[in-house]
Amino acid sequence: AANCLVGVYQYLNKQENEENIAFSPLFLYYNGRAKENPSGITDSSCTMTNTVEALEESGVCLESIWPYNISQLNTRPSAEIYSDAKGHKIIDALQVDVDLTEMKSCLAQGFPFVFG
Repeated sequence: AANCLVGVYQYLNKQENEENIAFSPLFLYYNGRAKENPSGITDSSCTMTNTVEALEESGVCLESIWPYNISQLNTRPSAEIYSDAKGHKIIDALQVDVDLTEMKSCLAQGFPFVFG
């Protein structure tokens, strides 16, 4: 879920700002899992819903400051990293029905979607 959402966020960011900025899937993956089980973070996957909520609430930091490093998989990022992420949040996410016409319409309007 985190990799998909970071990809969509990067796409939308590039459309709006014309900049190709890499964001951290590891940061979003940590926060999606923290929403599911705040008392114990393990590599146990997370739902799309919790990952979207994490992107709305915490945002996502730049990959350059929290790169994918398997040894950091279950490590909480620092306050400084959370501060960076606050500048990269989504305002809203909409649910798309599993309907080919609705999906095509979404894409035609320039809005990608994820599912899982």
